[in-house]
Amino acid sequence: MCGRRCETLLGRSILFQGSNSYQSSSSLQLDSFQYIFALSLLLVVVIVIVGGIPANPRVRVLAMLAPAFTLMTGLELLVIDTLYFLGVRAPIRLSSIPRGGQMKPAVYLLIEDVIAVDGGGGTEFRERLARRYGASIHFRRMLNFLSIFWWMGALIVGSFTAVLVLVTDLSIGYVVGIGFVYHIPFFWR
Repeated sequence: MCGRRCETLLGRSILFQGSNSYQSSSSLQLDSFQYIFALSLLLVVVIVIVGGIPANPRVRVLAMLAPAFTLMTGLELLVIDTLYFLGVRAPIRLSSIPRGGQMKPAVYLLIEDVIAVDGGGGTEFRERLARRYGASIHFRRMLNFLSIFWWMGALIVGSFTAVLVLVTDLSIGYVVGIGFVYHIPFFWR
């Protein structure tokens, strides 16, 4: 997934990046989703290295892969939402939001990036989403709620799983750490 997204964003065309009115001088840019995903993945790689290098691998550290990825993603979404709710201008270009532009909820950026790039919606989808966001107070409220739901859910589930990994028996902690985070949606009704 990461390689194909990078190829699409860097090598193909500006069709998948922000709308032309938001283009910077360099068309070789990744979108916000790619940066969020890359930072979380970098944390996972560090955990694998730290936990797997010793002659006797640190099983509890390796069991923290899924909780750490979930916590890191939730923290990144929380930071974006905090900037949005405080009315801070975008410190860097975030997808179609230019540097210094008005921030939008974190889930807006994820929806915009994933559907424009992975779903093939391109610039046309980004522009239509921006128009919808600007025109509907109900749509903005829904995205605010979903943003909070996503980062709060990620932080709660990631924290709960991390605690279970650290306080339970080693073999139970490993199973919980590797599988619990990603099985919650299947049990949720």
